[in-house]
Amino acid sequence: MDMKSSVQHSSNIVSCEIDAKTVMLDIENGKYHGFNEVGSRIWQMISEPIEIGKICDILMTEFETSQEQCEVEVLGFLQKLHETNLISVS
Repeated sequence: MDMKSSVQHSSNIVSCEIDAKTVMLDIENGKYHGFNEVGSRIWQMISEPIEIGKICDILMTEFETSQEQCEVEVLGFLQKLHETNLISVS
């Protein structure tokens, strides 16, 4: 996975927003997951396939962060989502 990779929600996830936070259920294994404001914003963006670099471009306009910090944190976050089958990567 790198900045040119495209990511998208997995189809087996049901999610909703509660007070600017996202809560989701993996319907295959019954596990719940929750995200803070930044994680929720990323989740909104990946409802359709999007390049990771584009996610960082958007986040840097919405939150105070450097490009380097954004890339490291977004890649780490998306890697965790991929490991738990919450997203697909291409």
